[in-house]
Amino acid sequence: MKGFKFMRRMGKLQDSDTAKSGASVQQSHNFDHDSTHFHQEKGTRRFQRSWILGAVGLVLLTTVLIGAEKKYVAANTETYYQVLVKGKEIGKLNDQAQLNQLYDKKQQEYQDKYPDRAMVLQTESITIKQEKAYKPEVDSEATLNKLDGMLKAYAVGVQLMVDGKAVGIVKDQETANAVLEGVKNHYVPQTKVATASKLT
Repeated sequence: MKGFKFMRRMGKLQDSDTAKSGASVQQSHNFDHDSTHFHQEKGTRRFQRSWILGAVGLVLLTTVLIGAEKKYVAANTETYYQVLVKGKEIGKLNDQAQLNQLYDKKQQEYQDKYPDRAMVLQTESITIKQEKAYKPEVDSEATLNKLDGMLKAYAVGVQLMVDGKAVGIVKDQETANAVLEGVKNHYVPQTKVATASKLT
């Protein structure tokens, strides 16, 4: 601002000097003064434009970088499954099908070990939770090995009750009926059974 005041004062001094001199000199001096004044405004406008263009460029660059970062993160975000046993995380799996394959394998192992029984895996306490994260560290093999050691099975069948007491568990109702008939035949003599059938 001080520079502009100085230039105006100089212009006034020159105008007063030119008023004393001839008219032709005054016209040429006014032309020079106008051109100097024009260049000063042009320089100020250039300065303002450069700041505006710089700010716009910075905003555009920031927008492009943020958009690229979001796309990169979205491209590297993966879905995985947390495996929880009784509410505690024991590991992570890449795919839920891996857990189902482990269940099938373990079920077959127990069925081969106990072929005359219907075996059921205890999976009630095992839950999975789907999660998404940026480049998660998933070790499916370690998780499956931990689960393999934890999975237990139990036999499903019909419980035999005699006088209100459980005496055993058998595979199905037919087997239970056959066992009861065998017990009856063993403890009840044949003659009583024959006379009982004649009475009825």
